[in-house]
Amino acid sequence: TRIMDGVLQDAKPQVRAAGAPYLLCLVKYCGVHPLIQERLKLVQQHFSFMLSEKSEFMQEVASKGIGLVYDMCSDDTIKDELVATLAK
Repeated sequence: TRIMDGVLQDAKPQVRAAGAPYLLCLVKYCGVHPLIQERLKLVQQHFSFMLSEKSEFMQEVASKGIGLVYDMCSDDTIKDELVATLAK
């Protein structure tokens, strides 16, 4: 949560850009861990915020992250909620 609460919400774009790939790797390599699974909605929310960044790098990381979050989700009900959140 330190990454999501501190680094990804920092006022400096360089700090946010450093935290984005870290979160992506966390989901990619530890996505099946129960702590990550219970925070998938929050993780997707942060990736969604990254889509509005000016940096193409951040937008690319965010789009890959959103796809990974969906793929890592094991519960169909939560998958439906993730899709509904993106559609808003």
